[in-house]
Amino acid sequence: MPIMANRLKAKQIIPDLILSSTALRAIQTAEIIIQKLGLRKSTLVLEEKLYHASASEILNQLRSRSNKVKTLFLIGHNPGFNGLIALLGGDIDNLPTSGQFGFTAHIDSWDQLNSTNAKTWYIDYPKKYD
Repeated sequence: MPIMANRLKAKQIIPDLILSSTALRAIQTAEIIIQKLGLRKSTLVLEEKLYHASASEILNQLRSRSNKVKTLFLIGHNPGFNGLIALLGGDIDNLPTSGQFGFTAHIDSWDQLNSTNAKTWYIDYPKKYD
């Protein structure tokens, strides 16, 4: 959804990596973000394991990322994303379609990511300002 990509741009939240499910809608969302934020196409990595992934599988995918990646966007699906948010200590009843839930973590490597070091950074969704 272009409006959500524009909000990221306005906040100057720019990823080093976009990790996306292989679902068509997820890929289309990633492509909108790449276009709106002026990113290289190489920023996008498609991960088949994110399609209908559980919260623990999504966390495993995060934990396996290179330490060179400082800001990472995940594009995927519920209920896995709701589960991941809860697993990392976030508080939201349901992440809506095109919703964004950001965490920060003061860690040296992605494999250290867990609920004790993940802190809610921002929450945004299309109807937040309606």
